[in-house]
Amino acid sequence: MSLYSMRPEPQPQEDDEPILLSVDDLQNASLDWAVAKCFGRDKGFKPFGHTVLLQRSNGDHTRSEFSTRWEDGGSIVDDMKIDIRHLEDGCEASIGSGSRTYAGPTALVAAMRCCVGTKLGDEIEVPRVLGLRILGLKQFGPSM
Repeated sequence: MSLYSMRPEPQPQEDDEPILLSVDDLQNASLDWAVAKCFGRDKGFKPFGHTVLLQRSNGDHTRSEFSTRWEDGGSIVDDMKIDIRHLEDGCEASIGSGSRTYAGPTALVAAMRCCVGTKLGDEIEVPRVLGLRILGLKQFGPSM
């Protein structure tokens, strides 16, 4: 407790601890959040279905779907000069020859994984609320 307040100071809880995930496992909201983190826009997020709402400077929240909407993620592909290759069973993305390749079921997912991996590394700590969704999918399979 603080001397100036009768309320206890917030203590970190186990539920608040981030989860370490491979960039290859990021999808939906966790991937969109990680892309936002690459550009310093990850604060004040709210999970929203399969994506996230990111807080604007005025306090409002805006939907950000970097991994599913070209309107949100396309400029990142152009700005980072991400190369995308279409395969029979998905896509691959990389930056320049000889660099690591990132895979995804769609061109935009592969490109956003490439963005995150290039800027933040191949493993990233994501907020528990987003990471548990991924771990649940890996353990139980996608829900119908």
